[in-house]
Amino acid sequence: MKRKRIGKSYKVQGLNGFETVISVLGEDEKHIDIRMTSMTAWGKNESTEELSKDLFESCIRTGYLQEISEELLTIQ
Repeated sequence: MKRKRIGKSYKVQGLNGFETVISVLGEDEKHIDIRMTSMTAWGKNESTEELSKDLFESCIRTGYLQEISEELLTIQ
């Protein structure tokens, strides 16, 4: 299923067999609101979270989060 893109989306570099995508929903000067969608062998899990902007930017700098294009944004 194709998800409508609200903001930038990122793939989480994690364990094999666990696909997790983070979509940015909004932000202010200190926080970023995200939707985290994970797909595993046991099903799909979706949650919304608030992260500190410092933590989010650190995850991008270290390569833990990698921006993905809209065409690749498909979690079934």
